[in-house]
Amino acid sequence: RALSKVGEQLDEYEKLVVRNITDELVDTFLSWGTEGDIDFRAPPRISLTTDRRANIRGVVQSLRLCGQLSVAGATYQKRLCDLISVTVKAIVTECVADAAKTTSNGADASAKGISGVASMSLDQFLDCLKMLFEQVLGLMWGAVAVNKYCISEGILLDDKAAANEATNSADGHGNEASQLTKSATAAALSAAADLAEKSVSELLRLRREAHSLVSFDGMRQLW
Repeated sequence: RALSKVGEQLDEYEKLVVRNITDELVDTFLSWGTEGDIDFRAPPRISLTTDRRANIRGVVQSLRLCGQLSVAGATYQKRLCDLISVTVKAIVTECVADAAKTTSNGADASAKGISGVASMSLDQFLDCLKMLFEQVLGLMWGAVAVNKYCISEGILLDDKAAANEATNSADGHGNEASQLTKSATAAALSAAADLAEKSVSELLRLRREAHSLVSFDGMRQLW
């Protein structure tokens, strides 16, 4: 009777360990490139210390053994997109609040949140876009670097793809299989890029009436 719940306890322990190492891997990916200033003109760096590479490989191997690679891939994509959404909302909300403090139009100043971009002046909106692009491009730069690293290491956060790769490796076709398989990190990068594009498009849509009154030089400056 004392051992009747051992199996359940071990299952719960495994879930806890998997959740912790998944969070560790995702946190590592999301913080990629945040250690210093980013030069967006330069290719994303994938250079890592030997210890850090070994740590990531160890985490990935543990997730592979537990059959949780796909969960880690899905978690990374969700958190990356959530981070972009939160970043966009926070920056735009802050810019709208700052613009409202300096406007002389009381009705416009009452606009809050993302919808308040419609009441910004063109210069205020351009400053907001600049700040927004800096932050979002930083996240995208990190996602590109993560994807390049995973490709270089042959990391596929997909249990089925990993199993197929292991089978093909035994047949001598492992490299070809990994190159033809779209990785979870590539899917996350694509989803994040789509979300960023839609977010900026929505801001422009909200300002369509304001932009209809902008001068030709103003439109050139915007685009």
